[in-house]
Amino acid sequence: MSVAVNAAELHVMVHATAWTGRRYRNHFTTGPESDDWPVLVGLAEKGLVDRGKPAAFNGGMTTFRVSDAGLEFLRKALP
Repeated sequence: MSVAVNAAELHVMVHATAWTGRRYRNHFTTGPESDDWPVLVGLAEKGLVDRGKPAAFNGGMTTFRVSDAGLEFLRKALP
């Protein structure tokens, strides 16, 4: 299966992982009021990020993590 991402989606995946050829972290925490929310929801629909549940300890925000498929995508798409 081939998945395409736009520039905003790629930027969010790189930010979530601090990508430099390997990952240093793997999370992006935000809420529905953020401009990044629809980007992350779209990536979740593509299977490139996993969406957690809102957590009270961080003000009800949701943490997204780049999935194994998303990490593989980054390995192929970026140096």
